[in-house]
Amino acid sequence: MIAIAITGEVGAGKSTLTKLLREKFCCKSVSADEIAKSLWDTEQVREAAVSRWGSSIVDEAGNVIKSEIARIIFANESENIWCNNLLHPLVFSKLREIVNHERLLGSGFLLLEIPLLFEANVAKFWDYVIFVTAKLETRLQRCEINRNWSREEFFRREGFFMDSRLKISCSDFVIENDSGLGDLETAIERIIGKICREITLR
Repeated sequence: MIAIAITGEVGAGKSTLTKLLREKFCCKSVSADEIAKSLWDTEQVREAAVSRWGSSIVDEAGNVIKSEIARIIFANESENIWCNNLLHPLVFSKLREIVNHERLLGSGFLLLEIPLLFEANVAKFWDYVIFVTAKLETRLQRCEINRNWSREEFFRREGFFMDSRLKISCSDFVIENDSGLGDLETAIERIIGKICREITLR
């Protein structure tokens, strides 16, 4: 089994790439963001968050209000760091567990969609990294349409990410996703073809 980590810039199309790979090559996939979202429903994370930020972050049913968490952590660097230190060990422990399980099952590709792959600074347990990038205006437009973000919100959130140039230098493959799905599919086929050839030569 080959584990491929997919990361990239805000609004570059990480989820679109993951979806295309999953459908075209019948890959399994797992999202770090989805794991993180599920952790807010656990007693351990919820209690830690309430202790840090107070009861205003939960609703009447005791559920964490995700939008309130986002407001806090993307407005203050120290709170962002605290939140990442709380979640990242749990998220990456789960991801590592999934990868180890899939390796025991045998062949194929496992896609790991991890926006904060490099920011988390964890020991590598994947085989390849694909970094997705796009022009700034393209990403701004996508986030405005798909996430209803203003330009201010976009730049506020992007400010918490590591410089893209450094992340690109640490990646195995880079996809520039400014065109349509046809060009993205062509890039995917090229990358998977190269990975398959490397595997054959091992």
